[in-house]
Amino acid sequence: GYLFYILVLGMLIYVLWFGVSAKGSQRWIDLYLLNIQPSELTKLLLISYLAGYLVRRRDEVMTSWWGFAKPMLVLTVAAILLLSEPDFGATVVIASAFLGMIFLSGVKFGQFIALISGCILACVGLIYSQPYRLKRLTGFTEPFADPYDTGYQIVQSLIAFGRGDIFGVGLGNSIQKQ
Repeated sequence: GYLFYILVLGMLIYVLWFGVSAKGSQRWIDLYLLNIQPSELTKLLLISYLAGYLVRRRDEVMTSWWGFAKPMLVLTVAAILLLSEPDFGATVVIASAFLGMIFLSGVKFGQFIALISGCILACVGLIYSQPYRLKRLTGFTEPFADPYDTGYQIVQSLIAFGRGDIFGVGLGNSIQKQ
């Protein structure tokens, strides 16, 4: 588990210093034959790390605040590095998985409520701190308000699903062709 965490931190720090930059984000490591996105590996490795931690330290997590706080510190360090890229989506996915795993590990309800309240406040603060995040959120919640820009992907998926139902209309028969 600790090796996973060290690998995650190493990749996230490396991508901040030497990563490939595109459209304001620095998220990829160029390996000449292919580019890798460390945030995708981070999801898998951090969740594996937390699973091992919760198995080894279940009693400590359930009974003490410090045992409960340790995985949150791990998450906070990774979240700061991910948000530096910036990759808010990966941060939310990892935090959601952490919350679910912490809840299922059997922590005290009061601790969990405090944790989830803090996470919700942090997410709201992060969304409102950057205009593009708020624009993406409103594009997701109201895709038809701007169907040719922020809501484009969702509008097209709704059209495709509405026209083709579950089995689709067949390869090359969509109305979204350009």
